[in-house]
Amino acid sequence: MYRMKTLEIMRPGAKGTVKDLDGNQSFLSRAVSIGFTPGVEFTVLQNYRHWPVVVWLRDTQVAIGRDEARKIVVDESK
Repeated sequence: MYRMKTLEIMRPGAKGTVKDLDGNQSFLSRAVSIGFTPGVEFTVLQNYRHWPVVVWLRDTQVAIGRDEARKIVVDESK
């Protein structure tokens, strides 16, 4: 079962797949360059609500700001 949501509201330990990126060209370029592309699987490592969201994807740890995490649409694996 999958539920659509944005990366910023996922809890630590949650796994999911990037489905879409919603932002301007500058955001899209940055997101893709650090590994956030549709279809990539990830695991949330840290999400403290006032700090960047830290995820594991493509065999690396990546931190992304909360405003940017709001623009990443994901499917959470259950």
